[in-house]
Amino acid sequence: MMKNMDKDTADLKLDDVEKTAIQVYRNYTKAFQRRRAELIDKETSQIDFDYDHFELELSQLENASIENSVLACIAIADELLKAMFLRDDRARLQIKSLLGPLGPIGDFNKRLKIASLAGFIDENDLVFFDELRKMRNRIAHSTQPRPPKPSELEKINSVSSEWLNALITEGEISDDFDHNSPDVFRSLMLVQLSKLAWGTLLRPYALKAQVPFEIIIEKQPTVLKRLSKLGVKRAINILSDK
Repeated sequence: MMKNMDKDTADLKLDDVEKTAIQVYRNYTKAFQRRRAELIDKETSQIDFDYDHFELELSQLENASIENSVLACIAIADELLKAMFLRDDRARLQIKSLLGPLGPIGDFNKRLKIASLAGFIDENDLVFFDELRKMRNRIAHSTQPRPPKPSELEKINSVSSEWLNALITEGEISDDFDHNSPDVFRSLMLVQLSKLAWGTLLRPYALKAQVPFEIIIEKQPTVLKRLSKLGVKRAINILSDK
């Protein structure tokens, strides 16, 4: 039996030759995936993404009224999704027409749902931005100021409770504030936008290369580090001032 065999492989009711064959295949697969993750890091770092503009958008969202920050967050998220679809430039797909007003991915709701269906965003992204979309619609379709309702804040913040706990831990913030406050909501929008930004850059490449996304994350690719920092730093500053 080969040395350093994974415990679950070693525990299989097979002979040593069969276990060794399984372990060799597993080791090869892991090595291949890590190599592909390195290439994906290199490829995505060369994408023409305007980091300065994205940082400016986050800054404007951070300083806007809570109603306007909701509108801005959905607008930014929509641009990120459109840019993701447009990066697939295969002529036969005619992406621009698909993104048009009458196209199957012609608005934010459709783009969000199709992106989720295709695996380009995760369940957390889908639920957070879908709830935020509903809030946006209520705010936008009124001639009077309509700040988020406490029930809306509670619902949407609960979707990102793990992010909030991580921010509190990372920023060494005293956890003695209202988790459903507008400032917490604003900080979570910043983090979720940063996550959506690096996710829409990395996930399509991971899917195409058939590499588990966890392997990509372990590699700590350049775009993840750059974009995460933009949202997380601002979010921690907001929470630290509470």
